[in-house]
Amino acid sequence: MQMCENPTNFLKFDEYRGRVVVITGAAQGIGLVTAMAFLENGAHVVGIDKDLEAISDAKEDFLNRYGEKVDFLLCDLANPQQIERTCKEIVDRYGEVHVL
Repeated sequence: MQMCENPTNFLKFDEYRGRVVVITGAAQGIGLVTAMAFLENGAHVVGIDKDLEAISDAKEDFLNRYGEKVDFLLCDLANPQQIERTCKEIVDRYGEVHVL
């Protein structure tokens, strides 16, 4: 998967450093670029997507670029049970979410 070199010019804030940011659709398209922007600004990103293959590709690229500051969770936002499970997992793991 080829990602653009610097899609993060639109977001330059130190206020996100160390914050937990949850992004839906984070494995591709606008969600992926948004995740990159927050990561570039020091946030810990939890990416949610329903496409397992896209998650695998994005996760590999992100771990190479940003290390342990990124996690991906499989979740179909059209499925209420998956949303509940994913929310519980995020809260159990991080305690709180600063940006959704």
